[in-house]
Amino acid sequence: MAYHHTIRLCRDIFDEAKSMDYNLNLLDIGGGFAGYAVENNPTFSDAAKVINMALDEYFPKEENFEVIAEPGVYYVQSAFTLALRVIGKRVLRSATSAKVSEQSYFYYVNDGIHGSFCIIKSFMADKLVGNFHVLKDDVQMPVYQSTLWGPTLNPDDLLAQNIQLPELDIGDWLYVPNMGAYTIVLASSFYGIAPPELFYFASDEITSELGV
Repeated sequence: MAYHHTIRLCRDIFDEAKSMDYNLNLLDIGGGFAGYAVENNPTFSDAAKVINMALDEYFPKEENFEVIAEPGVYYVQSAFTLALRVIGKRVLRSATSAKVSEQSYFYYVNDGIHGSFCIIKSFMADKLVGNFHVLKDDVQMPVYQSTLWGPTLNPDDLLAQNIQLPELDIGDWLYVPNMGAYTIVLASSFYGIAPPELFYFASDEITSELGV
């Protein structure tokens, strides 16, 4: 309903401007529309219904306002699946227990906040935590508390903390689906690490490659 509320406020502004002899005729409703479905989050269709309802109420067609939007995120939010390779590993053992089940792990991967995860420093950090998937044949492996770090020495190059993953080895692969907007377009070669290389597959090939 944030869209509905804001469009109503915009109409108030248009009316206020008209009272001062300014005839505004262009409304930009912005962007941020969801590019893929996320459980318990509004879909693009949900937002569109509310937006159209608000426009019909506050900016009816007969008044000839021009309405535009910025749907860039919608088109590319789920543009690709990112593959990550484990390049380093650190075992953290509990000081009070020698049980293997109470070990935790730090993993270092070949992409980080200076690459595809630049946006993790701001508003998308919480959305990526549950999206790191392990490319392993045995899905019944025990899981451990794990932390994922990027490849640089930057102490902020932290991708996910205290997530549950099976034990990984150097050379193992993870993948993150639904990557796109504000990811590789912002990547740099910080610390001399090249941005990810792009590969193009037909959708059925991706399904086969990831085993999903």
